[in-house]
Amino acid sequence: MNMRTFSTLLTATLLGGTLMAQGVITRMNAGQAHFYYDGDIQNVLDIAEAEAGVDTIILGGGTYNLNTDPNTTSDDLFIRSRIVLIGTGIHPDSSLAYNNNGRTEITGNQYCQVFFQPNSSGSEVHGVAFADGVDVDFGDTDLASTNVDSVKFSRCEFTGGFLLGNNQYGSQANDTYIHECLLTEISISYALNTIVRNSQVGAIYFVSAGQNTLFEYNILYGWGNVDLSGIQFEHNVFLSNSGANITVDGPSSYLNNVWVGNNSGFAVTFTGNVTSDSGNVIRYPLSGGGPLAAFPSTTVTSYTAFDFNSNYHLNPNLPSNVQSAGPYGGGDPWKDGSVPFNPHWKELTTPSGTENGTLQGVIIKASAQQD
Repeated sequence: MNMRTFSTLLTATLLGGTLMAQGVITRMNAGQAHFYYDGDIQNVLDIAEAEAGVDTIILGGGTYNLNTDPNTTSDDLFIRSRIVLIGTGIHPDSSLAYNNNGRTEITGNQYCQVFFQPNSSGSEVHGVAFADGVDVDFGDTDLASTNVDSVKFSRCEFTGGFLLGNNQYGSQANDTYIHECLLTEISISYALNTIVRNSQVGAIYFVSAGQNTLFEYNILYGWGNVDLSGIQFEHNVFLSNSGANITVDGPSSYLNNVWVGNNSGFAVTFTGNVTSDSGNVIRYPLSGGGPLAAFPSTTVTSYTAFDFNSNYHLNPNLPSNVQSAGPYGGGDPWKDGSVPFNPHWKELTTPSGTENGTLQGVIIKASAQQD
């Protein structure tokens, strides 16, 4: 990291700590840094759209509320050009250095939406929490507006819907890559070549054969009878708070996954509709010291929701073909802390006043995520 970049990030962080609702927004383009202090993300995105090149936009810690007008139900956010959007991270403990502002949250209500539009193809989003049910959508009007390709989301949280198109009405998106994210629900919307890796996943909608949809090295929460189609599931962990048989019926592939129930009556039956299944392993209960427990750590207590304070390393006595299942597997495993790729402040302590005209005793500690 060169000194110009370090100075820019330091300035953004120090200024961000002075704002109550949200931190300063830094926009970087062609080696120049620009700072914005009113929390208006749309204004910064509009400026980025008007300038040539790919803008990097750094959001300070805090809450960026889309529902700013009490007379309206929502103020949507539109991303119309290729950008790299970086927040402070989604793990509360990993953003403590941002004083009271904490992690970067884009909030509003269930009517607020963030729309990626076709010219945003190639964008990246790192370390941002879309909170309070804010939806993230590809396209906003018709099928043509969903033509958003090669967008990457890393270490983000989606509390509302994440829609790669207009649900059952389709999508022209290609090559969406989702890595180390928290997903309440995702609608593939029949988009092509979607990959979800090393993430925590809730509901999945609207996939069909021939779309090359891949889910691998994830934890999938709250699964009962499964009839999904057109997905290749490899090295995932399926959690089901059940002590009975569940049926997997949809034409998808299930290879080397761990299926977790709550007692010895738990079982999984793959019907003839399933495209392929092999190497799948049954485990129960969820956690504890038993030889068949999925997670040795008793901190894992929920079949339906992820918890940052839980230890999701699998039981080491699993068969060799599934020892790498779950978010810690593969070539780019889940990183505890969910810190974005850019240098990140671990500690920032500043005095309340100056001494002899200077700030003394400032403590700054930084680290970078190891990708």
